[in-house]
Amino acid sequence: MKHTMKHAAEFSRPIEVDRIPRKGSHEIVTAAPDELHIIAEILKLPSVQALKSKLEVTPWQGGGIKVKGEVTIAMTLQSVVSLEDFEATETYSVERYFSKRAVTDDDTADIDPLPGRLIDLGAIVLETIGLELDPYPRKPGEVFASAPEPEPDDGKVTPFAKLSAELSKKC
Repeated sequence: MKHTMKHAAEFSRPIEVDRIPRKGSHEIVTAAPDELHIIAEILKLPSVQALKSKLEVTPWQGGGIKVKGEVTIAMTLQSVVSLEDFEATETYSVERYFSKRAVTDDDTADIDPLPGRLIDLGAIVLETIGLELDPYPRKPGEVFASAPEPEPDDGKVTPFAKLSAELSKKC
């Protein structure tokens, strides 16, 4: 896990909380070509071709911060059906809240503590993708093969056939 965290720091995009204007700021977070292999390693993907996010960062509730926007990633996934690689582009919504006040269990929204004077937009982008990625990707149109039809039982009465007959009588 330390190895992954070390690489996550290489995609850091910190923003100073004090620098955010009252009406908010628009931030674009993109990955440079030399960062794409690091992102693929962090997300455990065969490769990443592009990553771009458009985020609106605004003050929220007494010193807190709201980050809202979307992340688009072009990547290579491996199908769990055929084990073949395929290309996919996905767009995910981002909505995160940070607060300076103590966060309690009574809070209805997911609110993260504001860790000081900086928020790492790169970490927010990677966390969003990591949470949204399908853990069992399939190439478009791929389906799991269905189980083969059972062979005829040549008139033999199996325990399941008896149970099925008994249940049909009761219904």
